[in-house]
Amino acid sequence: MLPEDQDIDLLRRAGAGDRRAQGTLVERHMPAVRRLTHAILGSGNGQDATQETFMRALASLESFDPARGQVRAWFLGIARNVAFEALRAQRRVELGSTGELELFELAQGAGWGAEPTELASPEREAMRTETQQQLLHALASLGPEDREVLVLRDFEGLDGEQAAALLGVDLLAMKSRLHRARLRLMATMRSLEEGIVARDREVSGMRCSDVIAVLSDYLDGDLGATDRARVESHVQACTVCARFGGHFAGTIEHLRARLGAPPAVDPEQVAALKQRLAIFDR
Repeated sequence: MLPEDQDIDLLRRAGAGDRRAQGTLVERHMPAVRRLTHAILGSGNGQDATQETFMRALASLESFDPARGQVRAWFLGIARNVAFEALRAQRRVELGSTGELELFELAQGAGWGAEPTELASPEREAMRTETQQQLLHALASLGPEDREVLVLRDFEGLDGEQAAALLGVDLLAMKSRLHRARLRLMATMRSLEEGIVARDREVSGMRCSDVIAVLSDYLDGDLGATDRARVESHVQACTVCARFGGHFAGTIEHLRARLGAPPAVDPEQVAALKQRLAIFDR
């Protein structure tokens, strides 16, 4: 039986009062829910939201519709609502309240146009962010909207349509948010203060700023054949964009590899949640 079919069967049994099935759902989906709530609320602040997510989910199992998405996406949607409710209560902030810099400025902050000796390779970046805790610290420095889209797309591996649906935006808006979040994450890791030596220019019929604007789509395989060929033609002739593009791709792939693997379930948190739900193994 496929994992999604197993999840649906567990939901059916849990809805019929099967405590063991409820406990299994908690164990299977707690890592993903915890990552998202911690991403939105900040590291160490998502435990209550994680528990509240499962309390709400298991009280409304009948609302799950397999035609609208996977079980994991359903749990993550509830987690997102719970976390932002908590965030608004704590900080009185609204979605979309953060300002947006121009893409070219973001890319310069992330290292586009820097001297080659100043632009760290993905391997050197990995040495600077050796532990998972250090990577999480870089993520935590971003705003909640940046953190959640990075978690959904790069860590949980949801596809574009699923992530957009969870965020309540269309696909293009999700892609724009993701791309800016990736650039901001790179900028925080690098903390570039000086060394910009290149300027936006046209090479092979495409400007550097146009290449920067579609780097995430290129990396995610979302560009059409014609646009992909145009980007590759520019990069082959522009050493600045070739260097930055490789660094961009290497950094995102490294983050996916380091943070994308589900962490071990925290036995104490699972036990506490089971106690709240009165779920006991029989």
